[in-house]
Amino acid sequence: MSAPAGGIFTQNSPKPYPRIQSIVVKNSSFDTSRYTSGPIRLNGGNGSTQTITADEQASYGFAPNPDGSGTAYTDANGQTQNVKAGALTEGDTWVGAWWGDQTKNNSSDLTLITRNTGVGLMGEQYTTGSGDGKLSYIQFPLSSLTKAPSQATLHLTYVGHRYSSVPSTDTDQLLVQPVSDTTCTGGGTSCPINTMTWQNRPSFTATSSSVAKSATFTLGSTIIPEGGGTHQGNAIDGRDITVDITSFVQNAYAANQSTLLLAVGNAGGTNHELRFVSSEGATGSGKLTNGNAEMAPALTVTP
Repeated sequence: MSAPAGGIFTQNSPKPYPRIQSIVVKNSSFDTSRYTSGPIRLNGGNGSTQTITADEQASYGFAPNPDGSGTAYTDANGQTQNVKAGALTEGDTWVGAWWGDQTKNNSSDLTLITRNTGVGLMGEQYTTGSGDGKLSYIQFPLSSLTKAPSQATLHLTYVGHRYSSVPSTDTDQLLVQPVSDTTCTGGGTSCPINTMTWQNRPSFTATSSSVAKSATFTLGSTIIPEGGGTHQGNAIDGRDITVDITSFVQNAYAANQSTLLLAVGNAGGTNHELRFVSSEGATGSGKLTNGNAEMAPALTVTP
């Protein structure tokens, strides 16, 4: 605040800076004698409505237009992308059942991996042996919710699968279940994302009535080598695989949870090892070369 400028001074600037149309001050009063321009001064522009493009939504985090327009944009590579407004993760990781993976934490990997061992609906009941099962875990913040949403959708960007011997026409689907990081394998009470391993992960039993499922999708022809790590330069299939998790978010909100932790697996198929873009793979200096922020795991909600 300053006397010459007025009590509250705003400068309307071209996008990507906000175009201010009005200011509402509640439960306040001003001594107008102190200000040469009045208690509130809007400077520049005429307060006209500005149309927000999808590119601006993706680049600057602008909210969509009231009429819902501006949901697709062209990225720097000339590819059409859809805006996925919503909560980004508070962390994600994958854990592996193969003996060499069982004690590894993969929360810094650029991809998430799923592979069903067949022991349990999601492969979650596998313990030790020569199996090569993999599960992914994703955590979302819920603190911004002011009421239970009418719709909630999980978005994961499909990268590809492991084996060239698997036909591109093979189909699979994602299975998702809410879990707790205080009920862990081996009877433990702490298995957060940043330290989670196969040996110390959320303990759960998946059933046909407890999981949410994506639509079936073809595995496609994008092949990704085995193992963890960066896979930084790999191609990305790019399909947005979605799962309706409305009931999970509603139940978490009703229970006053500040976060929602999800276990993600695939229904299975011979040698179906699938990869998805992680939050680390979508953003940052070390991200996937072909990745972008729109590919990060996301939770979208409808009030």
